[in-house]
Amino acid sequence: MNGSPRAPTAADTPALAALIEATLGGARHADRLLTPAPGTVRQTITDDRGPCAWLEYRVIADEAELIEIAVAPRARRRGLARRLVEHLVTDARRQRVSAVHLEVRAGNTAARALYAACGFVEAGRRRRYYADGEDAVVCSLSLEDAR
Repeated sequence: MNGSPRAPTAADTPALAALIEATLGGARHADRLLTPAPGTVRQTITDDRGPCAWLEYRVIADEAELIEIAVAPRARRRGLARRLVEHLVTDARRQRVSAVHLEVRAGNTAARALYAACGFVEAGRRRRYYADGEDAVVCSLSLEDAR
């Protein structure tokens, strides 16, 4: 397994689309995977079967937002999500971002534990944020020391 995050390539697109659909739900158009909006960064980690972890985030002004993170079931519990989040934080610090924000399902205890271990704190809730009515927990990580 290549444990270092890297930008996805065109060859990764079918596997990434399948990974995102299987883990996050909803199909993604392949062309959208390779043409991010301005300020958006996409990273993947691969193993011998191809992309097994995915992260998308954006930097706007002096803040960053984690948009999506996904790890294939075959690659879970190996620290890949943590590596991707650490990559995001390192990149945000390099860009002198003041804070990183994200929303996570209230019931996703594994993700909430990961974010807490990476230094994120709960900053609020978005009631009935998801289509199924589940709340989102808003988390933030202050990077003021990077400024």
